[in-house]
Amino acid sequence: MYLTVDEISRMLRTSRSTVEQWITRMGLPAGEYQGERRCRSEDLHRWLAAHKIAIPAELLASPSHEPGPLPSFAEALERGGIFHRLPGRDKRTALTAAVEHLPLPDSIPDEMLLQRLLEREEMVSTGVGDGIAIPHPREPMPQLPAPLAALCFLDQPLEFAAVDGLPVYALFVMASPTPKIHLHILARLFFLLRKPEFRGLIIPATPAALILNEARRMENALK
Repeated sequence: MYLTVDEISRMLRTSRSTVEQWITRMGLPAGEYQGERRCRSEDLHRWLAAHKIAIPAELLASPSHEPGPLPSFAEALERGGIFHRLPGRDKRTALTAAVEHLPLPDSIPDEMLLQRLLEREEMVSTGVGDGIAIPHPREPMPQLPAPLAALCFLDQPLEFAAVDGLPVYALFVMASPTPKIHLHILARLFFLLRKPEFRGLIIPATPAALILNEARRMENALK
């Protein structure tokens, strides 16, 4: 989904000129579509998180065209799993190790998802700052019956070209079957990472059950 400058300014309750300055001076990704500047929702989420700007409720609960209720991030994380001490000397080897841990269906070979993740990283790093990256394919993967999110703690921090220049030690690897579900899950993750009580749990010593329970608790509060 693409948002115009006016739509972004209304959602964030700021002026059009401020949004235009974010685009021209602060790197908010935008392009020309149908004669005006527009920004992909996914890129806006990532930029807001990197610049510590709260994600508005409109982006967390936009109207759904999916049948039934949208899945929660906690559900996707429980499905994907939380893993520790993954090896990796660079992006490729770390992402390879992460993909090998994901419970992918037979219709999605590990190499297919790995290549999608690497293609996304070549466009722009998914390192959102504070040692966290959110690798994900740019396009949905309709072969998935439900979204997957895996939290992978690396054996050693790696250079990831993150927005703040810090090495990355935690990967939230995500994949979803539709664009709507992808944006929904991504928005929920960014919302959680903005909360100190959740962000403080994203360290290798935290039990997986505690991370999952806090994600469920905070998402339930949104309903």
